[in-house]
Amino acid sequence: MRDNTGQPRGTMINKVRKLGGGGFVTHLTISADGLTKVCGCDVFQCYVFKSTGTAWEPLMTIASLPAGEATISNSSSITDPGCYASAVAPDDSTVIYATYNAYWYVSSDTGATFTRSALAAKDTRSNSGAQRLWGYKLAVDPQNASVAMLGTMGAGIYVTTDKLATTPTAVTGITAGATYGGVATPHLVACDPASTVTGGQKQIWYISKFGTGVYQSTTGPLGTYSLLASSPLNPVAMVCDPNGNLWVLDTTATQNIWKWNGTTWAQNTTCKALQFSAIAVEPGDANNIAVTTVDGFFQRSTNGGTTWIG
Repeated sequence: MRDNTGQPRGTMINKVRKLGGGGFVTHLTISADGLTKVCGCDVFQCYVFKSTGTAWEPLMTIASLPAGEATISNSSSITDPGCYASAVAPDDSTVIYATYNAYWYVSSDTGATFTRSALAAKDTRSNSGAQRLWGYKLAVDPQNASVAMLGTMGAGIYVTTDKLATTPTAVTGITAGATYGGVATPHLVACDPASTVTGGQKQIWYISKFGTGVYQSTTGPLGTYSLLASSPLNPVAMVCDPNGNLWVLDTTATQNIWKWNGTTWAQNTTCKALQFSAIAVEPGDANNIAVTTVDGFFQRSTNGGTTWIG
């Protein structure tokens, strides 16, 4: 340290200290049993906190990825590095899906090793502007860890039904959304945990298209998707609660919390008149909802959004 004249004060001691890389934590998922937590950042990496661990550990490493695939690039192309999306399977804490360097990977041993899918590189940029904070871009069937959906940045929506053993299948009928800030926007995805199961798959799934609204399939992740009438046009966050309601944050209103109850849309007018950027619902209790703005203004509800505490 130096005083106000610029002269050194005290004794300087050099020691190595652990420093973080900065940036945002852009998404977080937790297995239903609470044993595995997975999060992603806009600065290169995604992380896992295991039940046997004492700290967050990086997922995409030289040890965990196939040989030669743990590379870092400063490009802003589709191979922009980082964890665009990741998720642990709700019903199997050992299964983790993640994207890295534009490819889709899966682990069946809590991140110790990853296998890359045969899906070609897709536009999945982890540090792409405001879009990097939108969620969720990856959803896993809550009762079948082999079924998952990935929404890319306008390069399609893809579904695996066999834990990436074969090439994921593209969802048809939904084109790229409008750009935001001159950059492609991600398709957000969600699965209704309260929907019925046919052929080992939950039947109700949702996909967003920025500038157009929210699409729904009632016949599985690869079913026919229809645009929901009067849905919010510009979704930036989308999540299903355990009762099957779909919660959406949208940019087209000051009070930007919307709920789809399976029949109609309702705008929440009891929340603060702010642009909330993230929303979470307790998996075991649809009454407990939390929202936050990008600069950290936090509100929560304990009665399903009727009233809010800030």
